[in-house]
Amino acid sequence: MNSNQIMQQGILLVNTGNISGGMELINQAISIDPNDPEKLHARGQIYSALKKPNEAIADYKKAIQLNNRIFQYHYNLGNVHFDYRQFQEAVDCYTKAIELNPNDSDIYSNRGMCLIQVSKRKDAYNDFKKALQMNPHDQPAKNGLNILLSVDPNLGN
Repeated sequence: MNSNQIMQQGILLVNTGNISGGMELINQAISIDPNDPEKLHARGQIYSALKKPNEAIADYKKAIQLNNRIFQYHYNLGNVHFDYRQFQEAVDCYTKAIELNPNDSDIYSNRGMCLIQVSKRKDAYNDFKKALQMNPHDQPAKNGLNILLSVDPNLGN
């Protein structure tokens, strides 16, 4: 098997609940092909799910170094920063993800939540509005907008 096939087998194991077996195969695939950003991204996702933020961040950053044109790498790195309350870092990652994929309402919603945390309410408001323009059913954007307007009812004016 080549490294891509090994990685796919690893992902399959992870998806069926065998995380340690899947991680072992993905590590094997990375040892064969250490400069494949997709493999590093996949392992970063597993580390993130395992609540190992330092390892996830390291893999996502390496994947981005190897290919910084994939919005999911930036988005997932932003999610780790968000989960661990590193809001400005998350904003930076989501901003890059938006530059690469400006049509994903989830990115705007997530960035909006972080912008609230770094006291940029008007920017957060704009992100939630943008997310709702793209997806009127985006519940996180609705929730974020409601939070903002409950604190500052004049924000939309």
